[in-house]
Amino acid sequence: MINRRLISVLRLGRREYLPTYQLQQQLFQIMRTRHRTGVVTLPTESVYGEVSTLHPRMSDPNWAGALLLVEHNPGVYTMGRRDTTADLLTEGGDIPEEKNGFKIVKTSRGGAVTWHGPGQLVAYPIIDLSKLKQGKDGIEGGSRGLRSYIGNLQNVVISTLQDFDIQGSTTQDVGVWIDGKRKIAAIGVTASNAVTMHGLALNVCNDLAPFQAVVPCGIKDKTVTSISEEMGKRKEVEEVERVLTRKFSETVSRLSFRGVSSTTPKARIPTCITTPRRCFSSFPDHAANLGLSEEQIMLREAALKFAQDRMEPFAKEWDEKEIFPVDTLREAAQMGFGGIYVPEDVGGSGMGRIEAAIVFEALSSACVSTTAYISIHNMCAGLIDQYGTQAQREEFLPKLTTMEHLASYCLTEPGSGSDAASLTTKAVKKGDKYILNGSKAFISGGGSSDIYMVMVRTGDNTPAGISCLLVEKGAPGLSFGGKEKKMGWNSQPTRAVIFEDCEVPVKNLIGKEGDGFKIAMKALDGGRVNIAACSLGAAQRCTDISKEYIKGRKQFGKPLASNQSLQFQLADMSKEVYASRLMVRNAAQLLDAKDPFASAACAMAKLYTCDSAYKVVDDALQMHGGYGYLKDYPVERFLRDVRVHRILEGSDAVMRIIISRSALKE
Repeated sequence: MINRRLISVLRLGRREYLPTYQLQQQLFQIMRTRHRTGVVTLPTESVYGEVSTLHPRMSDPNWAGALLLVEHNPGVYTMGRRDTTADLLTEGGDIPEEKNGFKIVKTSRGGAVTWHGPGQLVAYPIIDLSKLKQGKDGIEGGSRGLRSYIGNLQNVVISTLQDFDIQGSTTQDVGVWIDGKRKIAAIGVTASNAVTMHGLALNVCNDLAPFQAVVPCGIKDKTVTSISEEMGKRKEVEEVERVLTRKFSETVSRLSFRGVSSTTPKARIPTCITTPRRCFSSFPDHAANLGLSEEQIMLREAALKFAQDRMEPFAKEWDEKEIFPVDTLREAAQMGFGGIYVPEDVGGSGMGRIEAAIVFEALSSACVSTTAYISIHNMCAGLIDQYGTQAQREEFLPKLTTMEHLASYCLTEPGSGSDAASLTTKAVKKGDKYILNGSKAFISGGGSSDIYMVMVRTGDNTPAGISCLLVEKGAPGLSFGGKEKKMGWNSQPTRAVIFEDCEVPVKNLIGKEGDGFKIAMKALDGGRVNIAACSLGAAQRCTDISKEYIKGRKQFGKPLASNQSLQFQLADMSKEVYASRLMVRNAAQLLDAKDPFASAACAMAKLYTCDSAYKVVDDALQMHGGYGYLKDYPVERFLRDVRVHRILEGSDAVMRIIISRSALKE
């Protein structure tokens, strides 16, 4: 079972045996998105066999720079090429199969015998070391190149230890030491496969006793220590792995042997307005990461990477051909984006609204339309989790969090939009079923989704007469209108959802009868933050694109960036993005805290961000001149996609009503 608590981390169950092919599939699904970081716990007895089978795929340059962290469970002794029984403190004879209850594994790495087990992080950086050996791409080859690589690994460990107020250092021997006497991390590599068979092993909270039964890492006096030992208190692996992956990511991003190459097809774009791939993160990290924890920063980086590699290259085609990219949605779900604020017991990521806002901002930097649908799907899953019974959670959420099943939210009707309380779709209870009659309009995913969360009238004509039902695909009496032709949001189908004596089991009632309006309003608060985050991502991306454009485009012999008018315009765009991000994240935090002011804050964030983002994108188009108006370039698509954000989830006028009511109440 994948725990998606850390999106940049792939963790497999600690004591569940995973056959090789399953491990390969799990890793392939994550690694093919070209993440720089990834963590896996392998609980199998044949850990080296498992990792070795992955080497042919790991040498794919698209995976370069990833980090595979392994926590061995049960423990194992590993021996390098030149180890002998003397290193095992065993008198002559063949190398035994085990010692002190631990299996002994012979490996192809260099270095001396050591022990790996629970509480220790063993790292396998996925880096093509053949370039170091052969001196390709400007990398100094031979032993000096390998020493440089090993030095980088040592620096990653030393930097990680500093976060725990531990001063690590190097000596004449490979590894990281404390006071030059106690070894806390072993380093060793095998370059023959062009992929590291071993990188580093950092002792966190592991038992140090097994080291006393061998000559570990060539240390004759066997002085081995751990982070917990040095701190005098226990530190868990999870805490250290987050720091280590971040430090590795920071280091490997500066190394020219990462091997990451762009395969994005280029349109017919003049050099001066080609969008560099760095535009996905060119806004200063200290601004985009403002107030975020280490986990949240890693989450943002992972989402940006997914957007860059799995969405941006295809967004133009999705828009032009009106393709609903279901496969990409399911890839996003494998990242944990199918149930961001759904608990882990039913397959969710167990995160909060602030993390959802971070993800949706990042993904929308590539495709607003697809991201908006993901946000709607998450809204439905979150409502089932919050208001559904345990039986409903167990029935619906596991397939929703993987996006095997897709969900649509059905509130708007042909005769009621912002006035949600006036809906007329009626549900009459007959035995163990509800019979529905009516229709819903402008439903994202209509005709393609598997679950429809429908607000219906089961009582009188007041808000208290509204209930919430889950209508499953294929229900008798469920049908759909034609696919709407829209200005934007073309990568998600929009249709009317029609109920003609539609039969829905009573067990599909979410909450109690009469809870529907409360559920709908709760949904809208979160939906407003989500859609604001989608607008924010578009605004940030268009600001970045515009910055690169005016730096490269020349008029009258000078770069456009030297024009003070455009400088001021870019400054205003950056200001609006910065202010919008603060409002969106503040509203998300208030939602998580169940603050009484949350509804007003969500309305403010939605009103301000969606309005300002539309203006920012429009200014970006204007800045591009005629090129911005062409469909060959992404700005016009962003403009079309964000325009609807000022209408859905409550129009600008409705947002002002909500805000003014809150202000007058105070």
